[in-house]
Amino acid sequence: MKRLILFALAGAWLASSDGSLLLAQSAPTPPSVGVRRLTALEGSVIPGDFNGDRIVDLATRSSTLLNGVRTPVVALGRGDGSFNPPRAVADAHGSALAAGDFNKDGKLDLVVTLDQAVSPIHFLAGKGDGTFGPPVQIGSATEPSITFAFVSDLDSDGNPDLAVGMIGDTDQGLVLIYAGNGDGTFSDGIARLSTGVDSAPLGGVAADLNGDGRPDVAVANRGARSVSIFLNQGALSFTSAERPMGLRHSIRWGRR
Repeated sequence: MKRLILFALAGAWLASSDGSLLLAQSAPTPPSVGVRRLTALEGSVIPGDFNGDRIVDLATRSSTLLNGVRTPVVALGRGDGSFNPPRAVADAHGSALAAGDFNKDGKLDLVVTLDQAVSPIHFLAGKGDGTFGPPVQIGSATEPSITFAFVSDLDSDGNPDLAVGMIGDTDQGLVLIYAGNGDGTFSDGIARLSTGVDSAPLGGVAADLNGDGRPDVAVANRGARSVSIFLNQGALSFTSAERPMGLRHSIRWGRR
């Protein structure tokens, strides 16, 4: 007897050679993905709950002029994938770099880069309602081309530290580490990690790469087409190694 195949709307029914019916599962429904463009925001986006409502907010830079400049802004989340209009967090040109509870008050703070004063790196204490205190300068570094930042307890003292990637005046790639004091203040660049001339470090992370319990630093270098590894020896001392990415072509990175 030939096998009969009967199709139903919700799936497929298979008739076996003995006449019994077997239910075959229908193909899984492909996932539905919705994409929304937030044209009011630009640059690197820092997620975090800045107003304590357990909904993810976004900190970045405004794509339009606010108070006459493109300022660091926070767009509070609505919980449905949409966000409120961005609000300026500092009245100066700049962008958000990183977020963390640097003064241990349970409220998320911001680190931003601003075109003002001597150093571009500033700390903004979060008030827990989506607003922030006035900018307070961090360190005395004057390199203008800041490319990224991340937060980690790199010296294992229980206080979050700040690592900032930048391109120096001689196109030297650098990562400056500012040790956090746990009260919203920082050391003045206690560690200075070099990724090399024309390396163009564009991103970095902290992770325990060798299993010794200390967070190490990995930096992606666009210009050098490599990853710089800095193994944490404790007390913010690091040993470095370079890992080429195996690409045949490289580019020279320079300011325009």
